Formats: sequence, structure tokens, C-alpha cells
Amino acid sequence: MWLEKNRIPLLARIVAIANAYEIMRNGRIYKQPMTQEEIITEFKRCSGTQFDPDLADILLAIVAEEQ
Repeated sequence: MWLEKNRIPLLARIVAIANAYEIMRNGRIYKQPMTQEEIITEFKRCSGTQFDPDLADILLAIVAEEQ
């Protein structure tokens, strides 16, 4: 059963995006870090399914400012 956006607490949606970004950016023992371009592509691809699209847009705007 899928949960609707408004049934998932905002803080949980923020943590999901922040955690995913941290993992993509820094990698893991078994996975190399991704480039900023790869991260942007991944967030765009998963926006609306894995990630809240509004929050993903905010993250992508922040990432774009850093480049």
C-alpha cells in the first residue's frame, strides 16, 4: 500500500532526501560517490516516486547554487 504525500510526515520526507543525498555524495564502502550531475539526474528520475517532488526541487535548486 502506497502512502499519500500528506500522510507521510514532512520531517520524514526531508530526512529521506537528506539521507539519500549524503549517501550519493559521499558513497559507501561498496559504492563510489556520485558526481553532482549524476545526483541531479537521480533526483529528477525519482522525484514524485521515491522523493517528494517539491522537496526534490528545493534540493536541486540548492545544489545548482553550489555549482
